[in-house]
Amino acid sequence: MRSIVTNPYLFFKHFQNEKKILTLFSAVLFVAVAHSQVVEPVQLKYQIKRQGEDHAELIIKAKIDKGWLLYGQNFEDGGPIKMSIKFEPNKNYLIMGKVAEYPEPTKIHDEIFDIDVQYYTGWVTFIQDIHLNKLDTPLNIKMTLEGQACSEESGACVMVKGKFTFD
Repeated sequence: MRSIVTNPYLFFKHFQNEKKILTLFSAVLFVAVAHSQVVEPVQLKYQIKRQGEDHAELIIKAKIDKGWLLYGQNFEDGGPIKMSIKFEPNKNYLIMGKVAEYPEPTKIHDEIFDIDVQYYTGWVTFIQDIHLNKLDTPLNIKMTLEGQACSEESGACVMVKGKFTFD
């Protein structure tokens, strides 16, 4: 009887089922690791808050994971990606003023970009005042939000995106 160690054919035949199991295990592990790489350090929620018959606030709340920061919307170009909040115009409403931010962002000089930037940690609320033009129809206000969040520990950055419809 030949030893399976000295005969490669017998060796691979003997471990054929084990190879299938190992291949399946490797594939499952690869999918699990690839899926776990999706990083979403900022969770977004939105709501509309009526402030009388013809006035409302569009509210976007961002919860920022510990160890991450979310860049603000008001600093000079040439640095990290600024927060951008855009509303699609329609006849049902009129934008009143700029998007307010609470609390005030932290402001620092970024040595890498050599500009002053602003960012949030923990949470931030963005509020846009609007005047309601048509009171008896759904508002159908479409908004897009885009920005950048970065890990304070690793320096890794991800895009933050959201599309909402306020009714």
